[in-house]
Amino acid sequence: MQQTLTLNFSNCLLPANSGLEPKVLMRFKIEYISTGTPCYLLARQLDEGSFSMDRGATLGGVGIQNAVTQPRKLTHDGFPDLKIFAFQLCVASDRSRLETNSIVELRSA
Repeated sequence: MQQTLTLNFSNCLLPANSGLEPKVLMRFKIEYISTGTPCYLLARQLDEGSFSMDRGATLGGVGIQNAVTQPRKLTHDGFPDLKIFAFQLCVASDRSRLETNSIVELRSA
């Protein structure tokens, strides 16, 4: 099952500061970071449960689009890998702030 959401730069805009601390929504392990523009990364969900993102969400402290997709990746036994998600960075040069195999937090704005 693949979910596809529309990506556009307006999804990166930060909402007005509510004065609240960003909430940790989920932890991920980065498995791949693209070198192109726009910059995408593949990350494995580590925590159980579901999540949703608002505008201004960050992954590892880096701004990401307010959309996510699940790439067509299979597990070792041939089933869809539903723990892998693709995120698009708001600013491609922010890729230098992230590392493959690092564990990062998805945070709300």
